[in-house]
Amino acid sequence: MKRQRMYISGPITGRDDFKERFAEAADIVRNAGYKPVNPSTMFGWFQFVFEKFPYRLQVLIDCLVLAFTCDAIYLMADYKFSRGATLEKAVADFCKMTVIEARVPSDSSVEISPVVKTIGYLGRAMAKLRI
Repeated sequence: MKRQRMYISGPITGRDDFKERFAEAADIVRNAGYKPVNPSTMFGWFQFVFEKFPYRLQVLIDCLVLAFTCDAIYLMADYKFSRGATLEKAVADFCKMTVIEARVPSDSSVEISPVVKTIGYLGRAMAKLRI
């Protein structure tokens, strides 16, 4: 029986450590019995050319790979902070794929961008002011 392919989804843009994080996620997916589809390495020698494409084209290609070649998606714990990963989850939901979400251990914190932190502060301030 052919192993099912699981697409790995998480933040890439603005992250210096994304290759290491995606490699760790690939190990998790592999250990779960799936064949990992790692967007940070899936094009092999062509990857350096792919990275020069406009962002919208990169996301479109990633979503096509997900929709037409994968059976499931693995969402990193901080995927919600990535527009591309959020779109990939929507594609997986639309295609009725198996969705596996990584859990954040209760004693650790997910790195949150300054913009997201600021939005949180503003939301709490507005709630106190009843705006």
